[in-house]
Amino acid sequence: MIKPQPKIEFAVLDHTAFMRISGRASLLNSVEFRAGVNSLVKRGARHFVLDLTDCPIMDSTFLGVLAGLVIGDAKESTALSVEILNPHQRVMDLLDSLGVIEFFRISQNAQPCTAVFDESISDSERVSAAERSRTCLEAHKVLMDLNPQNVPKFKEVARLLAEDLEKKGQV
Repeated sequence: MIKPQPKIEFAVLDHTAFMRISGRASLLNSVEFRAGVNSLVKRGARHFVLDLTDCPIMDSTFLGVLAGLVIGDAKESTALSVEILNPHQRVMDLLDSLGVIEFFRISQNAQPCTAVFDESISDSERVSAAERSRTCLEAHKVLMDLNPQNVPKFKEVARLLAEDLEKKGQV
């Protein structure tokens, strides 16, 4: 059976960006997700409502990218407010087990945005392998920085990604 490609859509109302993820939120769409968020921030969005009603699972890379947006860069005041609507239990378990649930406002049984959504950046062919590796490394560093209990879970992955990027001269 062919699974449909994950899709990220957005709508903007005032300074709130509504993003809807359908399908798996993973390394494969985390670069595009971050690019979409950065584009919306440039348009003035500071509060993000992420509708996960149709997103059954999220991997640690995507969560690290999401957490990185919430904590932002203190020097540049880039931290964003993120509300997560209707996350599935597996996503809630991931947020809890990696100790980052406190950084998000979680709303269960919430009404999703009814605005007209546009499809955001989703052309994965435009993203280089090095960019995916860098994103994955940064995401896992964020998770380790936010919760020291994540260090044993991700230090080897981070080391291997950093070594690979260094070998390829992509650091």
